[in-house]
Amino acid sequence: MFGFDEIFNDFSCNYLHEIINLRRHLHQNPELSFKEKETSSFIFDYLKNCGLQPLTYSDCYAVTCFLDNNCDKTIAFRADIDALPIKEATNLPYSSKNDGVMHACGHDCHTAIMLGLAKFAALNKVNLKHNLLFIFQHAEEINPGGAKLLVDNGLLNDENISAVIGLHLSPELPVGTIGLHSGPFMASSDEVRAVVIGKGGHAAKPKEVVNPIIPAMKFIEQCSNLTDIDADCPKLVAFGRFIAAGTTNVIPDEVNIAGTVRIFDEKDRTMLHEIMEKIAKNIEQDFKVQVSLNIDKGYPVLVNDADMVNVVRNIASEAIGKENVINVPIRTTSDDFAYYSRVKSVCYFRLGCGDGDLSQKVHSATFSPDEGCISTALKVLSYLILK
Repeated sequence: MFGFDEIFNDFSCNYLHEIINLRRHLHQNPELSFKEKETSSFIFDYLKNCGLQPLTYSDCYAVTCFLDNNCDKTIAFRADIDALPIKEATNLPYSSKNDGVMHACGHDCHTAIMLGLAKFAALNKVNLKHNLLFIFQHAEEINPGGAKLLVDNGLLNDENISAVIGLHLSPELPVGTIGLHSGPFMASSDEVRAVVIGKGGHAAKPKEVVNPIIPAMKFIEQCSNLTDIDADCPKLVAFGRFIAAGTTNVIPDEVNIAGTVRIFDEKDRTMLHEIMEKIAKNIEQDFKVQVSLNIDKGYPVLVNDADMVNVVRNIASEAIGKENVINVPIRTTSDDFAYYSRVKSVCYFRLGCGDGDLSQKVHSATFSPDEGCISTALKVLSYLILK
């Protein structure tokens, strides 16, 4: 067997440009969650052309591909394939052709990286140490998330699947680096919706109305005070919508509120929901209004397995240098990769794609990652499947 560097450098010289072009094609043709029909077909065709045997599904646009190497254990790799409802403003020559839809979260890079890894694996099957399962997952951006649907349908039921590896672009990290965190890493994500119902009417006749605006503000204030991002188990309650459709002299009948709850412990998650329900009841009693509260549970806490993180840390240190493997803190963002962490040992790492431009942020219309991150990820993951 040749040394790893020789194997990877040969692959990189021959195919890295092709993989970057895969990313640019995906970027130019983004599709929203649960609508990834053409993306799915593109992935399927590329894997077939690599000599692999991908599978599609009748009830979703996910694509999976099992590479059987007659080994006892299987490592799974996941890429998310959906885009966001954002109008692109990068002015890149390969900007989105689908108006109002953009790969603003890096899923185009994730997908291209895993397609490249699948090609690398197909070309180097004789040197692999495991069977491999590639998961090109639909609908990461919208509850209930494609990961939950795949897990519920038994995708990871095979006890020989020993681990699932995933990654996400991070513009706050420089290109050429990866970020690792052991244990609870990304927060659960729940959606809060409340309607505070009073009695509308003329603002100049306060005895004839029950103004829902003040109790709605109190509800937001008291729930927001539950936030403690510096605690050992950080908690975050934040609201992004407050709609009171009155005017200067008209009190509305109701106020609509929506927000999010993020936390890193499932027991505390349940307790936080109960506290918010008590706040709603107290607001009802104190202000003589009705509060209709709905907390829609979203993605669970993403917990990285300590042993798998150490495996990736050691291999990445060999592949790209110990100085480029960075310890990163927990994140109050969330990802449906968390569903995989409930049933298998996982390592979900951050992939540096930044160039020092602090204006680069995911979910923004100008997000344009440094494509050098593709080579970094391929080197780490290629080394992983060879080791």
